[in-house]
Amino acid sequence: MGRKKLLHKLAEFFDMDSHARNKHKAELNELLKRLKEKEVSLKQEMEQETEQGARDKLAQKIEVVHTQRKKGLAILKELRAESD
Repeated sequence: MGRKKLLHKLAEFFDMDSHARNKHKAELNELLKRLKEKEVSLKQEMEQETEQGARDKLAQKIEVVHTQRKKGLAILKELRAESD
């Protein structure tokens, strides 16, 4: 194995943390997109619902999804700040 190849492998080894963080950010970003879509669909479903009990349940689900998105955005913001 040549020197350049060894140095390249060594650089990749030390850069694994960075690669893992980038992968984690990408996965988190995808999850946040799906949560936003779910929140929008639940809101649309709630607008069409006429029964009050069902509307209350949907409102609770929307609040849970919104809280999850909020926490996820905070984590993503932290990850982005670490990489800067």
